[in-house]
Amino acid sequence: MHAHLSRRRQLANGAQDGEWRTMLAPRSGSMIDIRSPETRLLLAVLADAVDAFQKNAFASSRKSRRLFVEAEEWFASDAADSPLAFVTICHALGLDVSYLRSGLRRWRERAAQARLEAVAVSGHHPSAA
Repeated sequence: MHAHLSRRRQLANGAQDGEWRTMLAPRSGSMIDIRSPETRLLLAVLADAVDAFQKNAFASSRKSRRLFVEAEEWFASDAADSPLAFVTICHALGLDVSYLRSGLRRWRERAAQARLEAVAVSGHHPSAA
């Protein structure tokens, strides 16, 4: 949990400025101002959702599974009626919605395969959150 909060603080404070600037080219071609409080908030919301998705993808506890399902549903939603909806955030940051969704899907498939391979090698099921 502490690493998660630390990463959000880093993003909110622009500590990974260079990394995000290369990813966040708006459709208009201009650069996003990473120092803007609004941009930092949108990045923090997006980072929090990615974190919930990845940390809880293979969880067994009810709470962790719920967090994963909420993140998965948020990413899958096409709703743009809220300033903090996934699609709204992507458009505001100039990110490709489909690209991010497919990246999360690929990550989950690779992580699932790695877990299966770990079980095959060790004979023990990896512990879930």
